[in-house]
Amino acid sequence: MPCNQSRCYEVRATVSNTSCGSTASLLISNRVPVTPSTNPCTTPNTWVRLPDPPATMPVRQEHVIIAHNGFIYVGLGWTSSCLNDWWRWDPCSGTWTNLGTSPLGSGGLSFIFAIGPYIYVGGGGYPCGGPRSDFYQYDPASNTWTRKADLPVPLHGAAGASDGTYGYIACGRTTGGNYTNTLYRYDPSTNSWTTLSTVPGGVGRWTPFMAYYQGKLYIGGGQSSSDCRSDFYAYDIATNTWTTLPNHPNTLHDTWATASNGKIYETGEHLFCTGYTNQYYYYNIASNVWSPMPLFPGGNRNNLQLVELNGVLYGGWGQTGFTYYRDWWAFCP
Repeated sequence: MPCNQSRCYEVRATVSNTSCGSTASLLISNRVPVTPSTNPCTTPNTWVRLPDPPATMPVRQEHVIIAHNGFIYVGLGWTSSCLNDWWRWDPCSGTWTNLGTSPLGSGGLSFIFAIGPYIYVGGGGYPCGGPRSDFYQYDPASNTWTRKADLPVPLHGAAGASDGTYGYIACGRTTGGNYTNTLYRYDPSTNSWTTLSTVPGGVGRWTPFMAYYQGKLYIGGGQSSSDCRSDFYAYDIATNTWTTLPNHPNTLHDTWATASNGKIYETGEHLFCTGYTNQYYYYNIASNVWSPMPLFPGGNRNNLQLVELNGVLYGGWGQTGFTYYRDWWAFCP
């Protein structure tokens, strides 16, 4: 049972009668729900380094990561070689489990989202033969993969998110290196893709960040054919409309975003298409303002990806130049 689920305990007194060879028990308290906690956070707005993943788990960048049903799943990506391994982290025990490989093929810049009991992964293959159009449903309960409807076009560097009913992917590069700005929706009930809209800004973009929060998709940044971007938008799913929001403080690409408690946390970017930083930012939805996070103590890097689990943001890996990492961090909002 995951550590974020409640267990009930009760206290009984047991009396033994050795001469008669019998025992009796008496309930002397009500059942008390207790929720075990492994929350590493003691101070808000801080980073906490956790034990590193095992040495058998390769260093990587441009991987996929998702929190789902009390666990975190990590896989794919690349370094000097192309990876298609698949792992699960248990926050209760702090242990990593190798779940085998993904049939998606190897390489980086796939997208990922979850709907109901399933995780969905597709596209990618960068720089290992992509872009790809294949798309898979992963069942954590049985550790099995099922191929689903191919993407409308092959993509790598598309951003993915879900509202719990549908999956969404935006932008990326397709065959021939063409940059796209299309937003697609995946319906698991019909196993089909629908073209919804185009991301504003007038250009296609590769490796933007995107996160879902309370009926809206928040998307920004990314690399166009000529430069990197700082523009930032909200897409209202119900009305199919876009709102222009304040630009990110930097022009950036190859980055990641996750939503938590009214904020969009963006981490791991390439600045100005070339540089690295350990200064990341969050967007406060209520105040409509970008603010700096505390400096990441793991040093400058791109592709540091965080996901939210039980109010804590977890993540790691990434690279600086050709230095690749295998570490694991918590950020305490």
